[in-house]
Amino acid sequence: MIKTKYLSDQYLQEQISHIKSKTEIEKLPAWNKGIKGLRHSPKTEFKPGNVPWNKGVSGCYTADQIKVLSESHKGLPSPRKGKKHTKEARRKMSESSKGQPAWNKGIPLTEECKKKKSDAIKGRVWVNNGKKNRQVYPDNIPEGYSRGRFKSPSRNNS
Repeated sequence: MIKTKYLSDQYLQEQISHIKSKTEIEKLPAWNKGIKGLRHSPKTEFKPGNVPWNKGVSGCYTADQIKVLSESHKGLPSPRKGKKHTKEARRKMSESSKGQPAWNKGIPLTEECKKKKSDAIKGRVWVNNGKKNRQVYPDNIPEGYSRGRFKSPSRNNS
């Protein structure tokens, strides 16, 4: 018998009465994911006009509580550390971001920022090693590189 916080035993019995094997029980949604058609009781459902208890609340933790919470999380790795997104998840994330403008599109650079970027680039020269082009300052040309840009053969002319 499955016991949950919100669903009555009778309701669950009705939902799983037709299930014969353990594997079919495992395929059921978790109790907190809901079962299709399940509704909150009128007593617990959201009522328009009700304000959540924590709406606008700030400073609900004392300085000591904040310190204890902070210390308890220090030194722990991120919950996703070492885990990789599945190919399906990566594909979904990629599709959702396609067609979206860049986060900084339409935000003009300040004159100060433009000046800094301009100054950072000034004085650089192009160098190449026969395969790769790079921009460096004249006094820092890497070994094996010569001044000038290497123009690679066009891919269309093959």
